[in-house]
Amino acid sequence: MNKGWIAAALLGLLAPCAHAAKVVFDEGHGQQFTLAQRLPLGLSGLGEQFGAQELVSHKGVLDKAALADARVLVISGAFDPYSEAELAAIKTFVEQGGRLAVMLHVGPLNGELLNRFGVAVTNAAIREQQHLLGENSQDFAAARIDRDHPLFAGVNKVGFYGVWAIKAQAEGLMDLAFTSDSAWIDLNRNQLADADEPRDAWPLVVAGKVGAGKLAVFGDDAMFQNAFLKGDNLRLAQNLAAWLLQ
Repeated sequence: MNKGWIAAALLGLLAPCAHAAKVVFDEGHGQQFTLAQRLPLGLSGLGEQFGAQELVSHKGVLDKAALADARVLVISGAFDPYSEAELAAIKTFVEQGGRLAVMLHVGPLNGELLNRFGVAVTNAAIREQQHLLGENSQDFAAARIDRDHPLFAGVNKVGFYGVWAIKAQAEGLMDLAFTSDSAWIDLNRNQLADADEPRDAWPLVVAGKVGAGKLAVFGDDAMFQNAFLKGDNLRLAQNLAAWLLQ
């Protein structure tokens, strides 16, 4: 028998089998916009960016068992807080090599989750005076993005539709997208840039490594909903899926 053929056969036997990675979408914490929804505010389009991977809508407690064989956990638009046990399980999942993407609908409700990873969030939403995408000052494009990061490869204009400022405060994480320096935190929610309200170039996206895993946090969840998943927002979603699965 040809020795080269034998070697090739052995290599084939020893090669790892290609299995679809399990991607878990958390839907057990009051999420109103879900993976199965093909409506404008649904997340079916985001799910499609993960290609042939195994997509799971998880409606129970996020514990060690729920995450045992997952590669990626997506938390988008959580309206209910996570228990202490869930926070510990999520942190361990990422530290041991899991990948986590968080998209915020109500920033302060997710404050404790983000705090576990060294990410701060504002207690009121951001409004802009530049790069508006319409008449609503909460709908705007980022003034600056870090195109050197894989998340923003080939991306030029990212739209946000009601966003909280977030900031990396832990080693291994980076701020990657920012407002203009005239954006303000609407503390009194009167939609006006009052003199006593803070203005700055606020960070909107944070990503990086946590232990052996990866974390990406977006101050907005609408940006990946079906109605807004087009153009560069779609490209960002494609990059996000590839980066999480890499």
